[in-house]
Amino acid sequence: MKKPTVPWAVERNALEQALESNTIKGLDSVEAENRLREADENKITHSKKITFGDILWEEVREPLILMLLVIGVLYSICLAGIATAWMEVRKNLTQNRT
Repeated sequence: MKKPTVPWAVERNALEQALESNTIKGLDSVEAENRLREADENKITHSKKITFGDILWEEVREPLILMLLVIGVLYSICLAGIATAWMEVRKNLTQNRT
């Protein structure tokens, strides 16, 4: 039994022939059991539950997010260095005045 790749684009008679079926009568119980044995049951498989941690890890691995994090850390380090240097300058200026 060769299944059509796009069944919605096939005429009804051609689809019935391709699926070896009848849209009016359906399948008899023997043919239904044979097809069930051949193709296995049509069950939805349950996938892994997505957690907040999974989403967070996936987002952190994005290149743009990584770049923003690195720039943020570097900016904080530079800003802290500038602030420390400015405090030293102010401290020296106030000491020199007295």
